[in-house]
Amino acid sequence: MIRFSQKTNIIIWSIASIILLSGLLWLDFMYLPGKLTQDKNKVLDSQVNIELNNRQKLNLSTLSKQLEQIQDSSAKLNKAFFDRTQALKLVEYIENLAGQYNVEQDLNLTEPSRTPPSNQNGFGIEEKGFSLSLTGSIEGLLNFLKSFESNESYVLITSIELRQNEQDSYSLNLSGTVPWH
Repeated sequence: MIRFSQKTNIIIWSIASIILLSGLLWLDFMYLPGKLTQDKNKVLDSQVNIELNNRQKLNLSTLSKQLEQIQDSSAKLNKAFFDRTQALKLVEYIENLAGQYNVEQDLNLTEPSRTPPSNQNGFGIEEKGFSLSLTGSIEGLLNFLKSFESNESYVLITSIELRQNEQDSYSLNLSGTVPWH
């Protein structure tokens, strides 16, 4: 083992202390602040990503609710207007009501009185005129009319005429328009 003089030991310990202190100061002032800044930036980036994800979830939730409302409105509109691809729906409805209330019916549909503009690519509402003649008892005709007016589909009645026929028989004539989509 090598022994140094007391002065040499003090110098060696001083130099070692200065080197150690310099290393600590370098860590403190040079390395760690840069590293801390990088870590801080990573944390901020993570917070921004979390906030963006939360906003996207909120937007998706809002869009889902709006889609449900649109689908509900679309279903209501489809019930309110007869579909031109299912034109027999109105005829079947009237025949069923007539059978239910024991009245005779004669339905005539005319060509559309208003068609959608050609720039809508065939989408829109067109109106078809109709005339409906019914014959039966007054109770049957009134019950038919109540049910016909309370159906879910939109039908515009423009004229109504009630006449008494022979004995207990009555005639009810309706005319109007039916919107088709």
